[in-house]
Amino acid sequence: MPLLELSIEHLRNLQRVTLKPGPGINVVWGPNASGKTSLLEAVHLLGRGRSFRTRDWRQLERWGGGPLRVVGHIDDGRVV
Repeated sequence: MPLLELSIEHLRNLQRVTLKPGPGINVVWGPNASGKTSLLEAVHLLGRGRSFRTRDWRQLERWGGGPLRVVGHIDDGRVV
């Protein structure tokens, strides 16, 4: 199922991010501490319901931010 859109709020160093990946392979790059691993962690949270870095949900939430929120929209193949 392709991921059509990913919205992240207050996950680690990410305040608010909306990503609309293109079809096929997408490449994510940037300097150290720019949020690349946090982005992958958000996708993992959606798919597995847990982090690959910690079991403590409090460590995921951005310090001084609002509540953690990760939302994904997928193409499940249904025609509406």
